[in-house]
Amino acid sequence: MAFNLFVLPGIVVVLGARSSRSWITFREWEWMLSGFQNLEVVTHWGEAYHGYWVTDVNKFNPRFGNAADLKALSKAVHDRGMLLMVDIVVNFAASLSTETSAAALAPQNLTFKKPEHYHPLCLIDYNWQDSVERCWMGDGYVPLMDYNTENAEVQNTLNTMIKNLVTTYGIDGLRIDAAKHVPKPFWTNFCAAAGVFCIGEAYQSDVAPLFPSFLADYQKSKSLDSLLNYAAFFNGVKNAFQVPGRANMKDMAAAMTQYTAQFPDPGVLGNFLSNHDVSRFRSVTASDSVAYNALVWQHLFDGLPITYYGEEQEIKSGSSDPDQRQALWATGMGNYSTTTKT
Repeated sequence: MAFNLFVLPGIVVVLGARSSRSWITFREWEWMLSGFQNLEVVTHWGEAYHGYWVTDVNKFNPRFGNAADLKALSKAVHDRGMLLMVDIVVNFAASLSTETSAAALAPQNLTFKKPEHYHPLCLIDYNWQDSVERCWMGDGYVPLMDYNTENAEVQNTLNTMIKNLVTTYGIDGLRIDAAKHVPKPFWTNFCAAAGVFCIGEAYQSDVAPLFPSFLADYQKSKSLDSLLNYAAFFNGVKNAFQVPGRANMKDMAAAMTQYTAQFPDPGVLGNFLSNHDVSRFRSVTASDSVAYNALVWQHLFDGLPITYYGEEQEIKSGSSDPDQRQALWATGMGNYSTTTKT
């Protein structure tokens, strides 16, 4: 049995997941952003509508609610026999400055206020994994100050935070954002502190032929239980279901066979057709028959099928960032409302 992940704006529902770390079950999940405090200014790129420009992991984002709201949601989820997963961002702090001196950090709403809590500023060279793990994401408009996760104080603070979050609010699983930007040993201890199922995001483009083996090492090293299946997406799904004309199922079958064997447990990888970082599925797949076959693959292939919010409405807009992240009520699909219960 596979699990199904249904993604709403900031929320994902997952059906039938399992974890080698702490439990084996088939249940329905609700996956939501953790709601940490975000950068509260209007930047060159707009506001932090997505919830990923985290500044303080020990405070809630008031736009998402408060502690009582999260406890109420957790209870409502569990009362329905479901499990609750949160999306965690713990590899950087968003800022408007690249300065990490004590004087520059002091007035900001940050978890970490010491210069040694951050890696020195450098631009990421994606051909060098050490650079990916130690250099900064973001840009000159919104620098994402990279946490020094080798620092004992940073490790202890984040491990304590996640243990308390899981315990206090009854969290059952974690989706870990930008997992490849942090050294693997950190995730081993972080997920052990959490004590729940951890699925990580390790995004990479389709120009990396060794990417499946890179992903597989997260399971082999026991750093993470699972990963979003970008190996399948870039090494099969796009060629089979997202190209004009005839779908190339032969190449997809070969790719799936080749890379799946590299993972100790491919049955917990998260299979998706689109998400907030790539084009919406129906914006690049016009054929209904191809789309239906893609859904069959997603739900029958070994792994955990993840359905991005709006796919159930067959939203065809959203071929690039940020258009694939629009609110459901802004798409004109499904008669969703922000003022009624529909």
